[in-house]
Amino acid sequence: MTINTLNPDRNFIDAIEIANNLNLNYLVLFGSLLGLIRDGKLIDWDKDVDLVCVFRSKKEVDEIICNFKRLGFKGGFQRRIKPTLPKLTFHREGGRKIDIEFVYTFEKNCYLEWFSIFTAYDNSGKRTFINKLFRFVSRLPFNEGLMASSPYKGKNMLLARFSFTFAKQISFLLKTLLILLNKNQKLIAEIPYDCISEKKNFLYHGKKCLIPKNPECFLVHHYGENWKTPKKSQKWTEYLKEK
Repeated sequence: MTINTLNPDRNFIDAIEIANNLNLNYLVLFGSLLGLIRDGKLIDWDKDVDLVCVFRSKKEVDEIICNFKRLGFKGGFQRRIKPTLPKLTFHREGGRKIDIEFVYTFEKNCYLEWFSIFTAYDNSGKRTFINKLFRFVSRLPFNEGLMASSPYKGKNMLLARFSFTFAKQISFLLKTLLILLNKNQKLIAEIPYDCISEKKNFLYHGKKCLIPKNPECFLVHHYGENWKTPKKSQKWTEYLKEK
């Protein structure tokens, strides 16, 4: 499928070009995929672009940052609320903010590691107790210090190592507790393997980007059966009320 609209988003075009040039193992997902498939364009009121990328090395994360900054983007690591994997955020005038989430693999059901607990909601779209607990824990000095370049270098590396290790354990314990109590709660940042096992090319103004071969599978899982009905909100939990 090819999309050509009157107002292409230059930031999105540059982001997918960087991803392709670096041969990243990525997918366009969440609100960006929803807009491309449902509306034939990025959603007008969506302020960011969502890419999910397999984490492979610190060096690759550094290369991503360098390439964005070379094109005039500002940003880099979005700090906190992500115990084990980095999240990158870039912004530049003239287009949407670019968010890059990382997962360990696309080869099985995978989680956006910090997201998997932080976005636990009940059937009415309200945060659960475990969600609130994790939100509190996430305020501690967890960081991406071991993942790639960051302020936690040199004399602060010991703090980074402790923070990273402690965060991983807390994340695992809270995720386990959430699963045990998971009656009406949803781990909505889980990405089922069946929905992403295969990719396909999608052309946005002549630029190739990668999306799931069966995007409807992911959209139904994440937004529910009514994913084709637009909800003018930045909060994706609005879809949970009918999921």
